[in-house]
Amino acid sequence: MKRLPLLVAVVAVAAAPWIIRGAGWRPSYMLQLASLLPVWFVAALSETVIAGFGGQVSVGQAGFMAVGAYTTGLLVGSLGWGWAPSTVVGAVAAMAAAGIVGIPALRLRGPYFVMASLAFGGIAYVVAMNWLEVTGGPGGLRNLAPPPFERIGLHPDVGIYYALWAVSAGVIAFVRWFRDTPLGRSLMAVREDELAAAAVGIHVTLVKSLSFIVAGGIAGLSGALLALFIGSVTPDAFSINQSLLILTQVLIGGLDRIAGAVVGTIVLLATSELLRDFAEFQLLFYGVIMLAVVLFFPRGLVGEIAARRTRRAPPA
Repeated sequence: MKRLPLLVAVVAVAAAPWIIRGAGWRPSYMLQLASLLPVWFVAALSETVIAGFGGQVSVGQAGFMAVGAYTTGLLVGSLGWGWAPSTVVGAVAAMAAAGIVGIPALRLRGPYFVMASLAFGGIAYVVAMNWLEVTGGPGGLRNLAPPPFERIGLHPDVGIYYALWAVSAGVIAFVRWFRDTPLGRSLMAVREDELAAAAVGIHVTLVKSLSFIVAGGIAGLSGALLALFIGSVTPDAFSINQSLLILTQVLIGGLDRIAGAVVGTIVLLATSELLRDFAEFQLLFYGVIMLAVVLFFPRGLVGEIAARRTRRAPPA
C-alpha cells in the first residue's frame, strides 16, 4: 500500500499527454504546463539539498541554472552535440561553478552567505546579458533543435514531456539516495550543530562545499532542461526573481522535504497560471503566500501534514 501513491503518480504522468489530448481543452498549452512542472521540481530540489539538508539558504540557484542552460545551449546550437551529452556537460559546468563560488562563500554564515549567493546570481545574470559573443546578450541563444523524437514515433512536444519527467524522476531518486548517504547525514548533522558535528570528526567545510557542488549540479541540470523545453536560452529566465521563486517553492512545500519541493512547485505554478492576467502583481501574491506559509505552516505544507500524522499516530 505504501507504493500505491507512487504507482498512481507514474500512471498519471505516463497517461497525461493522452488525457490532455482527449479532453480537448487547449491541449498544446496544457501539455506545456505539464512539461514545465518537472523543470522547476529539479530547480527546487537543488535548494532542498543546500537549504533543507544543509541549512544554508541560497538565493543564487538561478545563476547555476544559467551556467547549465548556456553550456548546454552552446554545445547543442554551436557545436552540434546531442542533447544528452550536452545536458551532462551543462550540469558538470554548473558543479564547477558551484565549487569555485562555494569554497570561499561557505565559510560565511547566515545572512552573509545569503548575500554571497545573491551576488553570484546577480553576476551570472549580468554576464548573460552582456557577453554578446558567447551568450547572445538579451536575445540569448535561439532555435535550438529538439531531439529527433519522431524516430521513435513521438511528437516532439510529447517526447520532450516524457524526457523531462524521466530526468526529474531520476533526480528525485538521486536526492533521496543522497540524503541517506554518509555525506547527506553529515550535512544534516552540520545543519543542526556545526560545533557538535566538528567534535565527532565531521569536516564541516568539506561537507558543506561538496553538498553545495551537488546542489549546483542539480540546478545546472534544471537549466539544461529548461533550454530543452523552451528551445532557447535567454537571460530573463535566470534573474534574481527566479532564485527567489525557487526558494519560495521549497518554503511552501517544506524546506527539508523532497515531496515539499514537488508540492511547492505545483502551488506556485498553479498560482502563476491563475494570476496570468495580473502579471504585475504576481510577485506581490507570491510574497503574501510565502508570508502566510511562514506564519501558519512554518514546516511547510508537507512538513505540517507529516507532523500532524505523527501526533495522531497511536503509541507503539
